[in-house]
Formats: sequence, structure tokens, C-alpha cells
Amino acid sequence: MTEKKTPTLSLDLRGEHCPYNAIATLETLATMKPGELLEVITDCSQSVHGIPEDTTRHGYHCLPVEHHGALFRFLIEIPLAG
Repeated sequence: MTEKKTPTLSLDLRGEHCPYNAIATLETLATMKPGELLEVITDCSQSVHGIPEDTTRHGYHCLPVEHHGALFRFLIEIPLAG
């Protein structure tokens, strides 16, 4: 059975467009601690590729994107140090 993870922080970016979504996500991740989980909600379909690519390039772990109607939900983990 898969463990359901609870986000530490949620970022609602509905109505925002690229590249702001990726910038806001990366800025928020930079303020978080190892082991924490960021939830990002957006309705920008371009983010489906941009957010996972950008966060992975910066060393974060983006879980599979969830699609709920017009909304996309990202869960991004801050890796543990070490």
C-alpha cells in the first residue's frame, strides 16, 4: 500500500502562467527544510513539463503529476541532507 504524504506547505498558482509558476515554485522550495513536501496547484498546462524539469534540475524530487479536471497538482520533496 502506498503511503499518503501530507504536504508541509501548499502553493496555489491558479491563474498564473509560465514562467512565473516555475519561478514561484523554486523560490518557495529554497525556503523549505530537508524532508519537507511542497504541494503546488496550477491550471497552467505548460507547467506539467516545466515544473518537474526545473525542480529536478535544482535537486528536488517531483512526484508524478496529478491531473484533476483543469487543475494540476504537484508534490515536490526536499531531499534529506547527506
